[in-house]
Amino acid sequence: PDPVNFWGYHFGAVQIDLNWYLYDYISPALGSRRETDLTPTSRTNSHAHEARPGVLTGAGQPSLMSLNSHEQFKKLLEGKKQVLIVFDKESKGDAIGSAAAMSLFLKQLNIRSEIISSDFTLPTQYRFVKHAKKIRPSTGHLQKFILSLDISKTGVKELSYDVHEENLRIFITPKQGTIQSEHITTKQSGFLYDLIIVIDSPSLSSLGDLYLNNSDFFANTPIINIDHKTNNDHFGHLNIVNVTASTTAEVLFNLFKKTHAEHVTGPIAEALLTGMISGTNSFRAAHVRHHTLATASELIQLGADRGKIIKHMYQTKSINTFKLWGTALSKLENKPEL
Repeated sequence: PDPVNFWGYHFGAVQIDLNWYLYDYISPALGSRRETDLTPTSRTNSHAHEARPGVLTGAGQPSLMSLNSHEQFKKLLEGKKQVLIVFDKESKGDAIGSAAAMSLFLKQLNIRSEIISSDFTLPTQYRFVKHAKKIRPSTGHLQKFILSLDISKTGVKELSYDVHEENLRIFITPKQGTIQSEHITTKQSGFLYDLIIVIDSPSLSSLGDLYLNNSDFFANTPIINIDHKTNNDHFGHLNIVNVTASTTAEVLFNLFKKTHAEHVTGPIAEALLTGMISGTNSFRAAHVRHHTLATASELIQLGADRGKIIKHMYQTKSINTFKLWGTALSKLENKPEL
């Protein structure tokens, strides 16, 4: 049968990922290469962890083929200086808690990070989550344009600029001689971020303008895709997608525990538990399993304050909400005949 017809089929909570068929049996004949931590027999279970070729498989790069997904995650973090954490613009509490937890986790590893979600506004009930207030609705510059001028023979007496009709004009006065066009060279710097971690998002297009306006950046930067939903497109260079997990926060905790368990602090545990409580409707959702409750118990043992989370998420209301309730209650009428 045509293997393309198998691509991305889902059966209930179990995702059948047969992309491997294309790569393992067809790609070798074409001379291409795919690096993954899965064997063919393990790819049909509910855990879809894979790496796709691209910026990870250039010349001189160590092979990821022999590493499992957690080892690949550790490998990709090595030497990283600035990581961009992003999530679907339509995502809710699970993504907020998970993104904050990832930012806190990277800080423990001395890796700087920023969190961005297109047009994001932090809901009031999540303001207590550490690092949640750092989530921004858009990115600034991702790359610098560098203009170089050879002044070895002319020197510089004066430098100024202005903007005229949306054109930047740079004025350079030499100390001596003249400056010619052949003295000028241009280039672009590297991207501001050296790794992208996409949280709780089914596809790159779900990131909205953040992706649409920076597609070159996404095409040339390693991407780690972490999710629990069956509709995930597996768009990352490393995909950690566990469709049996209740939330992305649960996926993250298992990842942290297997890579750097000693760095899971109280604030990280609390951010993750917030994501789990939000994503499972306080553990009342049908997809909650025994391992979900076991994970929640571990997070509480690590310092997450369940009472505090419940208070902020469900028991704290804004003044405007109380005013709305007051208006509604003032219009109630008692009709005994009903």
